[in-house]
Amino acid sequence: MFYHTKKYLLPLLFFFLFISSCKKDKSTSPIDMGKNYFPLHLNHSIIYEVDSTVYDEFTFLPKTYRYQVKEIITQAFTNDEATTSYRLERYIKYYDSTKTYDQIPWQIKDVWTITPYPSSIEKTEENIAYVKLIFPIKKAAQWNGNVKNTIGEKTYTYEYIHNSEYINNIYFDSVLQVKQYEYRSLIQYQNEIEKYAKNIGLVYKEITRLESQTIIPSVPVENRVEKGFIYKMKVIDWEK
Repeated sequence: MFYHTKKYLLPLLFFFLFISSCKKDKSTSPIDMGKNYFPLHLNHSIIYEVDSTVYDEFTFLPKTYRYQVKEIITQAFTNDEATTSYRLERYIKYYDSTKTYDQIPWQIKDVWTITPYPSSIEKTEENIAYVKLIFPIKKAAQWNGNVKNTIGEKTYTYEYIHNSEYINNIYFDSVLQVKQYEYRSLIQYQNEIEKYAKNIGLVYKEITRLESQTIIPSVPVENRVEKGFIYKMKVIDWEK
């Protein structure tokens, strides 16, 4: 009798030990917050090409400005909140048709700061703080990107996450897109988005603000622009 009881108890004991082990492994597995979409390492740098198209409000004709921007994290420091922030130095090269970009020296443009928090990333641009990302990364998650400034509430959302995508003819296996703002009327069209690639950071930025007082309901504002601009910043290289 004892032999037969032991015969059945041993498999049950191993079964419960296995289940207990699986539960333990599951509970201790770290959650992927998605913070590698905004890596913060000293000397991490990204170079972008920028095209800025501005429409003359008198002639309605577009004029395009081209240049390159390099952003590099140069320093970590303790901020006023007694937490760590990062100094982001930004350099610029203006397009010159008589030279290649390699022949043009970088000029310091400005200095921004980045502050990571447990559930968000804050970036201060021209002394204005924006909440760029929130964690964990979840599709359709929403937040007020202007919660740290006085510009007014603006709802950011993750339009998609973890998508493979070509940006500026460069393949990225994991990209997310933040829709920062979109507005359309008969006389205005505004759109603001940013894209981030895993282990690289910001790889694309677009700001569109167009206006037309000549109302043609069947024609979108983009096809009858009288005023405004389109700004596009695309990655071309980064520290590997």
